[in-house]
Amino acid sequence: MRKLFFIGLACFLISCGETAPSDVESYTPIQLNEFNKQFKGAELPIIISDTNLTKFKDEGIIEYKTLGKFIPDSVLKSIVKGKEDNTSIYPLVKIDKPTEYYLLLKVKKQAQVEIAVLVFNHQNKYLDYKMITSFKEGSSKWAFHPKTLYINKEPSFLVIEHKKNKDNNVFYEKTGWAYSEGSFKLIFNDQNTKPTNQAIINPIDTLPKNNAFSGNYVQDDRNFISLRDYGNPNKYQFFLHVDKNDGGCTGELKGIINFKKNTATFTEKGDPCTIHFAIEGSTISIKEDGNCGSHRGMKCYFDDKFDLKKREKKKK
Repeated sequence: MRKLFFIGLACFLISCGETAPSDVESYTPIQLNEFNKQFKGAELPIIISDTNLTKFKDEGIIEYKTLGKFIPDSVLKSIVKGKEDNTSIYPLVKIDKPTEYYLLLKVKKQAQVEIAVLVFNHQNKYLDYKMITSFKEGSSKWAFHPKTLYINKEPSFLVIEHKKNKDNNVFYEKTGWAYSEGSFKLIFNDQNTKPTNQAIINPIDTLPKNNAFSGNYVQDDRNFISLRDYGNPNKYQFFLHVDKNDGGCTGELKGIINFKKNTATFTEKGDPCTIHFAIEGSTISIKEDGNCGSHRGMKCYFDDKFDLKKREKKKK
């Protein structure tokens, strides 16, 4: 009998040891490489809008304590905004690049969805983050499209938002971001709320124009390219402005180009826009290569010709 008592006591103690662990104890730390496997690889470009959010399914909720292992506390608080009870975080996509990689998070708060981007180097060191934009879930596909996020191949993150003013006229705002040299930088900001008849300010108009190609190449007073001296005889600063179709096609771009004989190419780190310039006689032609949508309307391209305007003789 005594023997049976001890056997029963031993079974009881073993059964107590097999009790299911608490939620805190069930948390198993993971490494960043394992964490990254929750994110699907992305083929760029990607377009995300209010109406196609449902294509990005909520798979595998991310725990705050897990995410907090890999980013600073201040960043985690900024993403959650101190409202853990009504905020859920889901993996969206992973973007791999030669020197860094990007993890996109879908941060849901009731009907609102925010897109957060985390950047790490390939040694898994955290570099920076950006809350890119927010969307409203459940928009009807027949409804007016207020906002779209374009993720281009660099990657750059361009947000285009359409709004209506009190007169029911539609206008847009464009904001572009890219990670460069250790942090996210604003690479583009534009809106078309200015009246179409407003005078155009040429920011390089008063700069020297002594080099061979320097001058103003025009179609009219709202469509032109200005070239100005910039250091050596082959290097120029340019300003391009287009405004056609009663404001239906507008765009503006400023940058630096180097001519080799009569051709030059504009390209800038973090910007998907590339433009080829060619000068024949007194005519300059431009051709867009890549995606310059952050510098112009979506229904037109930088693909045109402009004639050199004769310089006015200075009065004696």
